[in-house]
Amino acid sequence: MTAPTSSTGRGRLAEADITSVALDILDEEGLDGFTMGKLATRLGVTPMVVYSHYRNKEALLEAVVDRAVGTVDLPDDDGDWQEPLEVIGHSMHSVLLRHPSMVPVMLDYPTTGPNQLRLADTGHAILRRVGLDDTAVV
Repeated sequence: MTAPTSSTGRGRLAEADITSVALDILDEEGLDGFTMGKLATRLGVTPMVVYSHYRNKEALLEAVVDRAVGTVDLPDDDGDWQEPLEVIGHSMHSVLLRHPSMVPVMLDYPTTGPNQLRLADTGHAILRRVGLDDTAVV
């Protein structure tokens, strides 16, 4: 991926670019090796440009988690429960195999981003079809 080179503000630097490069760094160096400065350098911008998109490192890592969760395959609503749960489980496993550094990030920086909510809603709906009530599902 070619990194944006603007250092003057939000302009050409898209949040998808930031989270993609952040995920690359996390894959290469893990959470302990990840810094906002390293991310900015890789993007070819100053750290303040990254901070113009994300208020802090925690907010950025939450966005990276949501990006990774967004790659989990969600099953079609076919009325069954076992196969859809297997699809989600196998897909999540594949995502974590591709990005093993996401395990501690997901644990340390849980998110309520749109992809995470979509995954949770899908899982909730599948378990409700089994007959579990909301308390049991959660």
